[in-house]
Amino acid sequence: MLILTTEKTGLFDPGPDFAAWPGPACLCLLPGHGLGAGDISRAEERFLVFDFLPGPPSGLVLLRAVTGQVSRRAALPDGPLLFAAGDPDRVVFEGSGAAAAADPLVIEYGLNPDTGALDRLLLGSGIMGNPLLLTFFANMQAELEEPYAADSLALLKEHLVQR
Repeated sequence: MLILTTEKTGLFDPGPDFAAWPGPACLCLLPGHGLGAGDISRAEERFLVFDFLPGPPSGLVLLRAVTGQVSRRAALPDGPLLFAAGDPDRVVFEGSGAAAAADPLVIEYGLNPDTGALDRLLLGSGIMGNPLLLTFFANMQAELEEPYAADSLALLKEHLVQR
């Protein structure tokens, strides 16, 4: 499952091959995204589109909403999840795929050093297949603030990774 935000520029450029990532590709439209109706229609050809009207929501709030909606439509996919706010370059995109293939229990994340905002999250297939993942997001505070992102992700690792 791939989750991108409209901070990603060049959504329609060749760039990384989003279709190659396993599972559904989701695009979160953030407030002020500036995409016109034609662009949104083009995006809907490649992505499940989620429009977030109020906001901007934190990365974890986006993940909570998208995983909840996808799981209501069908089971969450078995493959890895990559969430990327902003521009995931080819190296990060391909490196994430390799890391997920090498370790199904991988949980890697990156936070914006200035704001503490979640920039990137990679969950391996073993984490995505854990039934506690949806419980983790469902029990998360609905409007989680960015300063708590690192603590929340540490709890995710603590409770979902059994080595």
